[in-house]
Amino acid sequence: MDIIHKPIIQHIKRMDVRLQWLLPVVKLRKRIYDNSNSAEIEDIVTDTTANSLNDLQVIQTEYYERNHNEESRDFDLMQRRIQEIMDPMNSVDKDDCIYSTSVMTDLEAIIDNLDDFNSTVYTKAGLSKRQYVMQRYNLGLSRISNTQLKEGKLLPQENPNTICDGLLTSMGENTWNILKDHLEDIITVTDDEVIMAMKLVWERMKMIIEPSSAVALAPILRGEFKSKKVGIIISGGNVDLNNLPF
Repeated sequence: MDIIHKPIIQHIKRMDVRLQWLLPVVKLRKRIYDNSNSAEIEDIVTDTTANSLNDLQVIQTEYYERNHNEESRDFDLMQRRIQEIMDPMNSVDKDDCIYSTSVMTDLEAIIDNLDDFNSTVYTKAGLSKRQYVMQRYNLGLSRISNTQLKEGKLLPQENPNTICDGLLTSMGENTWNILKDHLEDIITVTDDEVIMAMKLVWERMKMIIEPSSAVALAPILRGEFKSKKVGIIISGGNVDLNNLPF
């Protein structure tokens, strides 16, 4: 094998695989709104709700007014500017950053704020300091799914990133109208858990199943239904045998 072939390094750089034994170390500056006591805290960025709402209004006004330049009317640009305002973490100074990438998988990191592992956290009692705070990064699928279920809203998928290519499309209205009335809960799984389920089926049953099919087995292997007898439907083997993920 080529000496430059280092797949783990590539996965670490892309942040697309959860490594159980690796905890990234990050530094974060959180945005706190309408709290005058946080002005002198180094890992806190203070702001006001009024300023944020005003900035949002300016961005939307520039998008809809026709007398502005074409760049300000670009929808993607408007969304990026809004995201910068809504992001609970302050933007990283590029001069202090060697390498940055988007988090593409669920993982945990330890916050090393100010190089002393002390982070400011906000509780009901107000601001306080805690050491070795863990930050959980996830793709937000569970939150979105629960919101759909509880509020009865169908939110279309926008550029989903998953190995389960059979699940990339949005749910249809007819299917949703049935599920929202009869579905009790939604369980989501990571791509790593799907791959592990695919591999287990191959090792034990000598069957190749596609990622979208392995989704049914993945939560069981994770222990979602301990001490229960569970039946699953395994359907689909649309897989490129020359490009298996395990």
